[in-house]
Amino acid sequence: MNERPRPLLSGLRGELGSLAGEVAESVKLRLELAQLELMEDYHSARRLALVLAAALVMLLTSLPLLVVALAEALDGAGQLSRAGWLVIFALGLILIATAGGLFAWRRFRCGMVGLQETVEELREDILWLREWTAAPPPNPDSDHDGPDGSE
Repeated sequence: MNERPRPLLSGLRGELGSLAGEVAESVKLRLELAQLELMEDYHSARRLALVLAAALVMLLTSLPLLVVALAEALDGAGQLSRAGWLVIFALGLILIATAGGLFAWRRFRCGMVGLQETVEELREDILWLREWTAAPPPNPDSDHDGPDGSE
């Protein structure tokens, strides 16, 4: 049986084809990861907006009415007039609203992914591609010093 010797680079085409397939699959997976992270951030931001809107509606409609009614009932108690009680209640409501807003903001910031995993995966891919495409180190056993063979 006469077998012809295979050319030196005969397996390279198959390797490049499989590499291209792996790179395409990797890019596809990275895009899916980015899409999932963006959707999670979108849903988190939407939840924050809904909570803040509901809190704002409550503060702007019902609480001022309750505060005025309570201040009217407490008029003269503790040697404070109705206006004094209104100031005390207003300051309390401002503190509560501020604390609720800050809590919602912190929760939003803690839960926000911000493409962290996608960026890290892309960095790893770039490093891998640089290593894979880097030229081999020069042979220290060569007989010449310069690239053209001169010393």
